[in-house]
Amino acid sequence: EKCGEEIEVRARKSTDLMANYDEEIPSHYVLKKEILGTCCNNLLYANLSLDGNLRVVNAEVRGGHLL
Repeated sequence: EKCGEEIEVRARKSTDLMANYDEEIPSHYVLKKEILGTCCNNLLYANLSLDGNLRVVNAEVRGGHLL
């Protein structure tokens, strides 16, 4: 927010997402990510909840906002 930089963030399902299971099937996922842009040294913290189809259900971003 302070710098106005837009940062594209990628997440890999195999390494970045934490799956929560219902009867051995992933029911939803959690993504926790620390993000640092190229133009600004302010660290952003993102905590996203995703449904089983990887759609964002809830998002909390400190130090910035989700576009």
